[in-house]
Amino acid sequence: MKFRRRSVSIVILLFALTASAFAGSFDGRWAVTLQTPEYKDPTGVVALAYAFQFSAEVHDYLLQGERGNKGEPGWLEISGKIDADGSAMLHVRGITGRREYNLGHVATGRPYEYDVKAHFAGPGGSGSRIGGRISNLAFVKD
Repeated sequence: MKFRRRSVSIVILLFALTASAFAGSFDGRWAVTLQTPEYKDPTGVVALAYAFQFSAEVHDYLLQGERGNKGEPGWLEISGKIDADGSAMLHVRGITGRREYNLGHVATGRPYEYDVKAHFAGPGGSGSRIGGRISNLAFVKD
């Protein structure tokens, strides 16, 4: 009986150590690059290409990053959960900047949001916008 209890205790301890070794494996600061190529809509209006670089922080598999000043034109926030296997569904929300970069040249200062499907592995990751205008993201752990 003692042997069985000891074996169960060892298995539980090994499981706990393994789980803690993987917990937070993506934790830390990440450099994010978001690139959006030029886009010509069906009416012929061209939204100019742009690229943003900013930082994000991951803690306990939760990613949070921000560019610009919250609520002001050009502001962007990205957030979401990274699964233990590195897959992630992230959410972006922001405030439009200059008209010539916006789809349909919508006015500056309008809220927008979209989702990003991403994958992280080791010191890097990548993601793509789901639906709408093409946007690609690259993540590099600092």
